[in-house]
Amino acid sequence: MSVRHLIFEDLGSVSQLCENYDVELKEAQGRHGTGTIPNSMWETYYAFANTEGGWIVLGVAESDDGPIVLGITEVSRLKKAVWDTLNNRQKISANILTNDDVRDVEENGKTILVVKVPTADRKQRPIFVGTNPYTGTYLRNFEGDYLADEFAVRRMLAEATLSSRDARPLPNFGIHDLDGESLEQYRNLFRSTRPQHPFLEGTDQELLRSLGAMKLNRDTGEYQLTVAGLLMFGNFVSICEEFPHYTLDYQEKLGVENRRWSDRFTTDGSWSGNLFQFFRRVFPKLTSNIKVPFKLDPEMRRIDESSVHEALREALVNSLIHADYETSIPIRIVKQENDFEFRNPGRLRIPKEQALAGGISDCRNPSIQKMFQVRSGRRLVLLSPKIQTPHITGKAPHITGKAPHIAHRAPHITHKTPQQKNQTRYITVRPNPTGLPRPLTKLFG
Repeated sequence: MSVRHLIFEDLGSVSQLCENYDVELKEAQGRHGTGTIPNSMWETYYAFANTEGGWIVLGVAESDDGPIVLGITEVSRLKKAVWDTLNNRQKISANILTNDDVRDVEENGKTILVVKVPTADRKQRPIFVGTNPYTGTYLRNFEGDYLADEFAVRRMLAEATLSSRDARPLPNFGIHDLDGESLEQYRNLFRSTRPQHPFLEGTDQELLRSLGAMKLNRDTGEYQLTVAGLLMFGNFVSICEEFPHYTLDYQEKLGVENRRWSDRFTTDGSWSGNLFQFFRRVFPKLTSNIKVPFKLDPEMRRIDESSVHEALREALVNSLIHADYETSIPIRIVKQENDFEFRNPGRLRIPKEQALAGGISDCRNPSIQKMFQVRSGRRLVLLSPKIQTPHITGKAPHITGKAPHIAHRAPHITHKTPQQKNQTRYITVRPNPTGLPRPLTKLFG
């Protein structure tokens, strides 16, 4: 098997065999030219593992004219040295490679060593050098490996230890920190869609406990709000006491020339500021100019929504349920003449390949997800990488992990008749152009 086949079945073309975000070339010649592992290889291993994975190619030099295959004379010795270091816990915190990830390959009559580094599972991150993650964690940025700052390391450690970010009880936060109108509206909407649901039979406190919005402290007998309850139904002042950087921001940029936006709805203190109210007020704005074709359900009732409405609803909900609210980055939804943009903070909790394949979810805030699901009676799932109906066509997303938030952008969606379907615009995803190390949530296409 050639190195080109081995690498480019994933990367796409021969011209990409140069150092970039997920490829690192190392001469690895050593003093006598027989092969040695450069110390910088391990920095790349940590960085790839903590970001999006990549390929390390030993025995190849980079030049202005393209890669130069130098080869490694004693490749077996070098391969053993790789495995010895990977399994030395004084040097590396975890080995995430399998036997198939380290291969010696013949190229141009010479032998080189190719190391494929996958993305580490969130419960394994950070992968670091030595015994201190705060001084030995690296992240990949463009074609370089850089020490992660303390904040980035703390976020990775938090993600590794917590399965559910929103189930944490909040001492001294109670039902008095909630917006009563939001809770009443939620109950009414819940009743209108699922009138016989047993959750509706109890008091507000019992409803909140059933939803995961409140927990009983069995030591003190006190009912405490959870993170999910505060974010979903809380008042803005109380939310900001726990999450001082909490910001929700919806902007419309329609017909804007000399203005930054034509309409804006954000957490400015003039409304409750919770997720439930944000969703209720933003979704109608997102879909205000989307036409609904005449269609009846099996019971001959008018269907008031199209597949486009459903796609935008799930994109908005996903932006809320997968966000990391402990960062300083806002959730931002932007509607423009030619596209929609959904941004939220939070690193992708499953490998990119699994996210693209679909079928596996690791929701950061499952209690909030449950609240949206229970109210609507729908099974809220991540948008599949490809949405395709007779009227809507989607392109698979390109997911990267280079920024502290995600941005998925979709050209403005309109619903077409079958005769117009050749004019249907695509729902696509474009990664955020910033070059910082990037946590992600699920994108949609």
